[in-house]
This record gives sequence, C-alpha cells and structure tokens, in this order.
Amino acid sequence: MGITIKINNEEYDFEIGETILEVARRNGIYIPTLCNLEGTKPTGACRICIVELGKMSAPVASCSTPAAPGMDIQTESPRIRKARKTIIELMMISGNHNCSAIGNSKANLTDFMQEVIEYDGSGSICTAYGECELQSLAYKYMVNNRTLERIPTNYPLENIDPLIGRDFSRCILCGRCVQACTEVSVINAISHGYRGNVAKIVARGDKPLPDSECVYCGECLQVCPVGALYEKRSKYDQRVWDVTREKSTCYYCGIGCRIVVSTKNNKIIKIDGSDEGEPNRGQLCFKGRFGYDFLYNDKRLTKPMIRSGGKLKEASWEEAYNIIIDKIREISGKYGSESIGCVVSPKYSNEDLFMLKKFIEKVSGKTNIGHSEPYSKFKIEYSQIGEYEKIVLIGTDIARDNPVAANYIKQANLKGSEIIEINRKKTDLSKYAEIKLKDLSEFKPDSKINYLVIYSPEYDISSLEGKSNISLNSINSENNTAGAYMVGIANENFEDMKKKKMVFSVSSIPSNEFNTEFLVVIDQFGVESFENADLILPPSVWVENEGTYVNSQHKIYRMKKIVEPPGDTKSLRAIFGELLNLSGSGIKKSTPKYIWDEMIRKDLNLSDDIAYSKLKKGPVQIVDGFFKKISLKSSGSKNDRFRTHKLLCNHCEGLSVIAEKRINPGE
Repeated sequence: MGITIKINNEEYDFEIGETILEVARRNGIYIPTLCNLEGTKPTGACRICIVELGKMSAPVASCSTPAAPGMDIQTESPRIRKARKTIIELMMISGNHNCSAIGNSKANLTDFMQEVIEYDGSGSICTAYGECELQSLAYKYMVNNRTLERIPTNYPLENIDPLIGRDFSRCILCGRCVQACTEVSVINAISHGYRGNVAKIVARGDKPLPDSECVYCGECLQVCPVGALYEKRSKYDQRVWDVTREKSTCYYCGIGCRIVVSTKNNKIIKIDGSDEGEPNRGQLCFKGRFGYDFLYNDKRLTKPMIRSGGKLKEASWEEAYNIIIDKIREISGKYGSESIGCVVSPKYSNEDLFMLKKFIEKVSGKTNIGHSEPYSKFKIEYSQIGEYEKIVLIGTDIARDNPVAANYIKQANLKGSEIIEINRKKTDLSKYAEIKLKDLSEFKPDSKINYLVIYSPEYDISSLEGKSNISLNSINSENNTAGAYMVGIANENFEDMKKKKMVFSVSSIPSNEFNTEFLVVIDQFGVESFENADLILPPSVWVENEGTYVNSQHKIYRMKKIVEPPGDTKSLRAIFGELLNLSGSGIKKSTPKYIWDEMIRKDLNLSDDIAYSKLKKGPVQIVDGFFKKISLKSSGSKNDRFRTHKLLCNHCEGLSVIAEKRINPGE
C-alpha cells in the first residue's frame, strides 16, 4: 500500500506531485471547479474548489494544493458549502447573470432585465443558458436569494468580430480562456488586464479581436464556463435541449481531429473538439471549428449541369450519365482508353475513392488516377511529442498546415523540449525555435539524444533514415490521403492525368490547368472554379455521407452520416456505382458497409478485426503492409492542396479574411 490521504473519511493512495483535486477526481469524488483547466497549471482563481483540511483556520484550494501524507479532507462540510455559496453569490452579482435573479423585488427585477436586454441587444436569456457551469453551481448550492447589491459591468459587449462575441458582463475572470490561449494553443493572444473592479480579459494591447494576434482556434470559446465568449453564428441556437450532438472527424488536414457536431433542423450550428483523447484532445484550428457552413452556401451546386451552346444548364442525372458514357466511347475510339484519366482531392471517404478508382480502371483499362498529396505518416501519438528532448522541424510550416500538431510542439517547448527548425523561410514556429538552420546538411544530430523529426513530405530526409535515435514523422495536408494510398490511388501520375483527352476532376484543380477535349467536374462549387467544364456533377460530402477515413497515423475512423445532403447531390460511391453499372460491371450494392467489407477488405486482404461493424467502436490502427505502390515523391504543387481549403473557407461566413492570413499559399 502506498502513501495515503483521507477524503470524506475514506483513505486513498496518491502519488507525490498530485493535487487534492486530482486525487479526488481519480477516485470519483466530486469537487466543483470553474477556473481549473486540465493540462494547464492550476491557478486557484475561482476558489470554488475549496476543501476543509483538518483543523486549519482557512479552507484551501484543492486544485493548487499538493496532496500530502496524513491529510484529512472534507469536500462538502457545512462550512465549505456555506463558503462556496458566498463565492457563487459574489460572482452572480457581478454583471448580467440574469439566469438566477429570484432574490430581487419585482420592480428591481424588471429594471435589471431591461438593462440586460439593452446590453445584449436581444430579449433572449444568456447564450450559455442551460449549459453554464456557474448557473449549475448556483442551483446546486441554492443561491436563490441575493443579499448583496449588484455590481454593473464596466465594459460594453464586443460584437464586431465576425465569429466570436465577447460579453464582459458575464465574465467571471476565471482565466480559463487565458490558460487555453497561453498553455494549450500557446498563441498568447489574450491575458488578464487591469486590476480591481475594472479588471478584464484583454487581447494584447486591449484591442478588439479582429485587430489582435488571435488565430481563431476557438480554444477560448470551448473552455469558457459561462456566457462570456460565444460563437456569433449560433448565439441563441445552441440550447442543449434543441440540438443533437454527434461525434465525427474533421474535414480538413491529416491529423483527423475528433469533433462533436451540434445540429438543429438538419443543419450544423456548432462544432467543438472532442476531449475524449487522441489525436486532438479537444483542440481544433479555425478550419475545424468554424469551417463548416460551406455546406449551406447558396453558391453550392445541387443539380448536374451540362454545357450547351457555350452555357451551363441544369440537367438530370440520367442525361449526365448518358453523356459521360457516350463521351467515353467517343474518346476511347479516337485516342484509346488510356486517354481517359482522373485527378482527385483525397478528401472523400475510402468507399468513395474506391468506387471512383474501380470506374476509372474499368473505362481506361488501368489506374489512370492521381492526386497531389505525397505519402506521409505520423508514427507516434501526438501526446508523446513532449517526451522528446529535441524536436526538429524540416521544411514545414506546421503551425499553418497542421495547427493542432503545432499546439503539441509548443506545449512541449513550454515544458523544456528544444525546437530546431530547418527551413529557408520564416514560419509561425520560427520564434519558438532555439536553433534555426537553412539546410539539412547543417544538422548534426547527437547519437546520445532522441530526436523527433517532423518534416514536409516533399523534403528529402533520406540522410536521416535508419538512425535508431531519430523518429521520422510527417502529416498530410488532406484528411484522407492515407486512405487514398490504401485503396490504390497515388500521386505518381498526377501531372500526366491533367493531359488526358477526357478527364474527371473531383474537387481538384481549376480547369485552366487541363489540356483536354472533355472535362467532367465533380465539385460543390464547380461553376466558380471550373468555368470551362463541359459537365458538372454535384457531390454530397463529409457529414452528409457515411464511410471510413484514414488519418496520417494510419488509423481507420468510421464516419456517421449526420445531416441530409441538399438537392440532387449524390455521394461519389453512388455516382460511380451507377456509372459502373451503366458500363456493364454489375455492382450489387454501393452501401459503405458492402464496399468496405466485400470489396475493399477483400481486395486488400484486410483482417476481420477491421470489419465495418467493428469500426463503430472506435478507430483501429493499420500497418504499412496494407499500402500498395506508395510513391514517396510529390508530383503535384502544394498550391493544389491548399487551394481546396481556401475555397471551402471562403464559402464560410466570416472566414475569408482569416483564411487569407492563416492558410499557407505554398509559395
């Protein structure tokens, strides 16, 4: 038996360095907190977590008090409950906490509510109503009688930012947002400002958010325990009783961040990071958190379009399919079947990409299909980044390409890991690097030190291969690049595909880069990006479909359909399943389960351990042996990859300016 402390008259083991709060939580003992943020240094700012420690004269903050042998702790004694009630009341009288105004006289209550309405510019109760942690504690400790005079707020509502609203009247100065910004995302854009009764949370220089160094990761939004920070697009639409929440995977880079999608009336209204663990532990970047309403943009295509008389006009799927089949026969007859090819963005599910590949193989006689993403793999868990003494960044601007991975690197740097950057250009992480080199030849690793190397997949790191003390890792810029390689779509012939006589361009590059007689575009915004297309098909995408994805760690995730697709859009697997049948292939089914279990797994000889039904339990790790014909060199421009991200963000409310600043143009 180890060293112990006593909590509520029961003895518990603990480890040196654990706080009272950590020991209590590990053993299922409830202690309320407002300022505590897991993974950051405790501050003891809110005092809600106070406990009684033996006969000491004053309660102690359990979040910042180390456990010690022989401690006798009471978490809910009458003295502690009374103290917490007073602390909560002091918070409730400061500003516009109108969720618990029972103790006021009727006249005063009316005046108070009118003041709140004028401040908010709305008659609705606070945006956090029903989920506010302060509100929950007020009810738990029965703070229903205001014995103290209310303290009006000193600062107006800041509502000028397109994405994030700041309500100073409901801020309790717990500091969680500051901790999230300085210790989780490590941006240092906000801090505590001023003192006493004029204290506030400020962006650096006390500027409005649009003029600050904020990168819009939204970490502060997610950790705010009250209604002081809110997402403007869904301010009063995200009531817990009105929304449905489903887990999914981010649509953007190869990290494969786990997300929680809140929907209402078949529409996404909010996205949070899932805090259940790897790979992101609740963290997101601006694309993952805010880049979702491109799905509802009024410029999105919802019907097939055919060029006639120089103009695009709406058509039926049957018409579009017939034209495609006829053109395939015509082009094949004139130039041979090998003149038909496809370029694709690997943002679609494995099932979508597999059916696309099957169709191209059927009509061209070979795998005439490519994408612009180089092969990549991240071999460790992201939380293990901090275990390395030296972190070497080679040729990558990871803070822009894969921001959540950059968070882990900066967190490691805060705890003592040294960053070495090898790059001829200045990046967002340059200011964190202790050593800056221009070329890999300048790097002289010490054989006694374990290095974590994160490199651009396009960079030649062959001189480091085979060294046991160097872990080589890279991350894709697109979310399912590993899945594309797994089903047999590589980038080795990407440029050649653009020169074919008939090309299928699937969410890929603008039409002016093609030298083709007939161009079929499959894209959400085809009219804008592919003005020279001969035929455009509208796909359903991401959370509108069910299927599987593979991230850069080579973990398979099963994605659930969350919202219905708009108009006449169809999934890629349905489109190419129907085209295959018209071509005489006789595809029995095009459901995700059938394609995964009966086609992909059998084609790749994958084990029953990753049957479709078993993937529902969580992600499954696969090994490199399942990847066929992997090309380690990129034949596509980095611009091709980031163009897709920028296009999507430009079709999201309030994101175009941020995307211009934050998305690496790849120059």
